[in-house]
Amino acid sequence: MDLDASSLAYALVREYLSRKGLSSVLSLLEAQNVSVQHRVGSRSDLSKALRLEKAVRRNKEAPQPLGTMLELLVAKQTDKARARDKGGDHDGGDGPKTSSSSSSSTYSPSSGRPFARAASSTAPSAKQLGAASSRDFSTTLGRSPSLGAAPSNEGSPIRSLSSSLSTSFTRRLEEDRRGDAATSTSLSSTARSGRRGSAKRTGSKAATRTDATMLVEDLEVDDMDDLDFGHKTLVLSRGQQLGGALVTGASAVGRGKAISVSTASALRQLVFGTKDGTFNAEWLRQGFVFNQDHPDLSYGLVQHKGGPCGVLAVVQGFIIKHLFFVGHAGVIADRSRVPRTSEKQRSAALLEALADIIWRCGDGSHSVVAVPSLKAANTRPGYKPDGLTEKMMLYSCSTLDELRSTIKSNLAFFVGDPTSGVISLLYSAILSRSIERIREDRDEPESRLMGQHSYCSLDMVNLLITGRASTNVHDGIVTLGEGPDASYLKGVRGPCDIGLVTLYEHYKSCKVGERLKRPTYPIWVVNSESHFSIMFNLNPNLDDSTTRFDIHYYDELGKQQEAYVLTVDTSRRVRPAGQEKMVSPIEHCIRTRWPACAVDWNGSDPLY
Repeated sequence: MDLDASSLAYALVREYLSRKGLSSVLSLLEAQNVSVQHRVGSRSDLSKALRLEKAVRRNKEAPQPLGTMLELLVAKQTDKARARDKGGDHDGGDGPKTSSSSSSSTYSPSSGRPFARAASSTAPSAKQLGAASSRDFSTTLGRSPSLGAAPSNEGSPIRSLSSSLSTSFTRRLEEDRRGDAATSTSLSSTARSGRRGSAKRTGSKAATRTDATMLVEDLEVDDMDDLDFGHKTLVLSRGQQLGGALVTGASAVGRGKAISVSTASALRQLVFGTKDGTFNAEWLRQGFVFNQDHPDLSYGLVQHKGGPCGVLAVVQGFIIKHLFFVGHAGVIADRSRVPRTSEKQRSAALLEALADIIWRCGDGSHSVVAVPSLKAANTRPGYKPDGLTEKMMLYSCSTLDELRSTIKSNLAFFVGDPTSGVISLLYSAILSRSIERIREDRDEPESRLMGQHSYCSLDMVNLLITGRASTNVHDGIVTLGEGPDASYLKGVRGPCDIGLVTLYEHYKSCKVGERLKRPTYPIWVVNSESHFSIMFNLNPNLDDSTTRFDIHYYDELGKQQEAYVLTVDTSRRVRPAGQEKMVSPIEHCIRTRWPACAVDWNGSDPLY
């Protein structure tokens, strides 16, 4: 992947500060939430992007190797300039070099020879890097890079989807959604009869079509588990493709209710702090899609660009819960490797994860599923359509089984590329909890739920993990002051199925409570580098008496090329790293849960 200059420069500065042990300056830099297009996950990726692989290898063999990638890059460029001045070859790689007369020399990455130092290697101080002010933890936690501005209404996926449909199908779908039971029954039975009359007679599955597409009339709702969501595209009729969105006949069931303009306006006010706020392209085009490139990582979701990382990380955590723990305790023999799973297993786990999150937000008594429809709500003066929110259909569910069935019938709107699946989940969670109760959950009721630059806020992540949009990560409520001047910091109220660890605790900006540190299942959302990812252990009985175990780490946005398995040893105590050692932020996060533990990356390059 070609990275832009800003992303590479930011990664170089971070790597330099980390390698030099300037943790305080690094924390100040991170507090500024610099917006970059791509996040470089490791020194190996950084060296490849900068074409420094050979220089890095030569540097390791040098008598006095340079300590940072920035120094290597400066050395290489200085070496090239000297070669040109001396009449050497253009790239300065293998031509003859003239050694400097200066007694102070360092390693030349392109030639393996020493050359004069161009500048002092003394690390800059915080003052030299400029004054940086730390922002409030609750507003900076959980921000990942994001790209682009919000798209116009005309370019929204839903508008494109609507315009691509035939008039007859649009009319039929709208009739179903108005509650025309006869039409709905006819559409559903047509899909089922067509499915039974064709593929089932031949013993074939819908997912085995050679043209990698599927037809509504060939599809039965129960076959959704067998779909390869990463590569299949559904078409309504032959030759009419929906741009990657999956739509089933069952999604047109007439019991859904079109969202009102007042509810659509209140949703946008809560999420964006203004009723005119809109989602950007990164949110609008992000559905739930599994990793198709690496069999050992097939359990993992894929994030295309920065922004909705918090939503994806939480869903990933609940997918892991249902893939490897619920109903599977004790069956994993080798816990150093994540078992490979089938498409059917992953699809079922995704459905359960979505239902789990939404049902929790409704306190286990009711829920609402929000998915796009083809018809916008009646607008009114003062409401500016965003092309999505006012087109939502709301399905109320009073039991968990009913919720599962509703999600399964509408799973097409959550999966595949491009769909707005993350938005459907967020809206479903909000409406299941209710807008008013979410305001009561938070320290600042009127503040927006979306972070700056369309990043996930901690309140949003807590809503999906715990069912409450609390602003903080400590246990319970902390009271500051007394009497009428007292203020209350709202944290986690009860036990959690999955937990959370954060780099901000390492920097002593917050204290994560025991409810998130010791969840029911050994699964933790990881907040590191202003980004959310996931880590987990496969032992359901993992507790503090276990002294040596493996942690599996997965980053939905990281485009991982390998499975990261970190061995944690709590019997070995590690002293804080000195100025000369670079420590991965992931290790810092792990040590907020297991203090001073030893962490072995088992041959993989640590992620920085």
